[in-house]
Amino acid sequence: FIFVIITAILYVSLRSAGRIILPLLTIISSLILTMGFLYICGFSINNVTTIIPPIILAIAVADSIHLISESIQRKRKHKDTAVDDGAVISRTMRHLFVPCFLTTVTTAVGFLSLAVSRIPPVRELGLVVGVGVFFAFLVTFTFLPAVIKKFNLLGGKQKENSGSGGSNGSSRKKSGFFSGAVDKALLKMGAFNVNYKFSIMLVTVAIACVSVWGMARIKTETSVLEYFKKKSPIYKATTFIEHNLSGVHFLNVSLKAGRKDYFKQPNALGDIEKLHSFLSTIPEVDKITSVVDYIKEINKSFHNEDDAFYVIPDSKNLIAQYLLLYGADDLDDFVDSQWEWATVRIRLNEHSTSRLKTIIERIDGYINKHFGREITADTVGQTKLEVETNNAVTQGQIQSLSLAMLVIFAMMFFVFRSVSIGLISIACNILPILVNFGIMGWLGIRLDSATSMIAAVGIGIIVDDTIHFLHAFGERVKLTKDYTKAVYETLALKGRPIILTSIILFCGFGVLVVSQFVPTSHFGLLSSLLMCTALWADLVMLPCLLLIFKPKFRSG
Repeated sequence: FIFVIITAILYVSLRSAGRIILPLLTIISSLILTMGFLYICGFSINNVTTIIPPIILAIAVADSIHLISESIQRKRKHKDTAVDDGAVISRTMRHLFVPCFLTTVTTAVGFLSLAVSRIPPVRELGLVVGVGVFFAFLVTFTFLPAVIKKFNLLGGKQKENSGSGGSNGSSRKKSGFFSGAVDKALLKMGAFNVNYKFSIMLVTVAIACVSVWGMARIKTETSVLEYFKKKSPIYKATTFIEHNLSGVHFLNVSLKAGRKDYFKQPNALGDIEKLHSFLSTIPEVDKITSVVDYIKEINKSFHNEDDAFYVIPDSKNLIAQYLLLYGADDLDDFVDSQWEWATVRIRLNEHSTSRLKTIIERIDGYINKHFGREITADTVGQTKLEVETNNAVTQGQIQSLSLAMLVIFAMMFFVFRSVSIGLISIACNILPILVNFGIMGWLGIRLDSATSMIAAVGIGIIVDDTIHFLHAFGERVKLTKDYTKAVYETLALKGRPIILTSIILFCGFGVLVVSQFVPTSHFGLLSSLLMCTALWADLVMLPCLLLIFKPKFRSG
């Protein structure tokens, strides 16, 4: 579906079968190489790595769009009909190699930063996509130019049009992406930025403040049940079971003694019974089961089902005789054969990891206080694993985001050799992240294993267009020394590919919204919105900051 959407966008944009094939060949080749790398590494497709193909499809097309778009524009400018595609593509490659390499590195850093996560699928996603981005770069700057030159896909020798209007005539219309309309829109955007730069920055600051306010409303938790939409069979079945039977979340309290037959003692069983009583006070606890229930049931059965005898026998020998008489095969799930390791099984009707964490902390507090040095007590099981996983993922993503931002922005300072330009690039790329978290807070979208990855991944992607814009802007400022003129010329040259790549990324991530798996759907929604705010930051906010502060661009 993503492939079809990208193809449709490319057709509307480029209006040429040959030109459409170029980026499609790039993304297909990049995807094959990336998935081959996943296989070689021994990784699998799971609920996290399943989003690798759509991410690669969306990202791999970006550099090829910049290369093709700028090559087409350079081809149009040449009135010499003898110029061939090889010369044009060579000049374009020399111009774009540095910014495209930098964007590849920053995108790779964003994904590779996920390698610090303690969760294997998240690490695998970061490693595979990080390497896949370099595959896309290599294909774009080796295979793609060779195909363009071999098959003359830029349109061959142009016929010179007479008059000033000829250059905007039929040949321009055929080149696609609403050439005249987009050019006019970019011209108006440049005028808007120049005339209202201070007003734009005030509005941007207001948006940032509202976003920070929304960030304060974000809840950091995961609900496994809410991974599925309410109309899905698994959601309906689970809620039916919980309403009519019992909770489906299991938590075990593990009790390990230091000697054999410890849990045949009445006082040891009494401690477990007290634990039962404590657990019964927790509203989210539906059912508690342990060896104590079995022993009490045997005692009651031995006394003609008299409820008065539904108690723990007061003799270790009597307990041993009961077990000998009735057998202990049914107790394998609750006590080991030596009776030195027991477990209490708890069924919970709660799904939120934040509330489950609170429950586990209450239980841990009780067992640490009431079980002596003879007993090693701990809470274990699938529920605790989910809670720990959620904590590991969210903490890991904070580390990933910090690492990605540190490396990427350090690169920006180094490449442009200017503190002011580095700070401007930071501001333009922090804004989309702030807006993203603000939207999460206002819409009630939780920070979980999926949404926590967006910031680290997004910072690596959205900085790409910033680099392209700053690189082109710097070249024009050095030539003209006129910041206003440089804004117009940079928008004219870079506006079209930036808009086109943003549309493709928006649609590429947007397709994930239809997923029945809610985390994937949220990842797609928020990533798509991130592309929109990044477009505003690059084409509106960035030019305004450059016009206001007029940073120095050094030669070299």
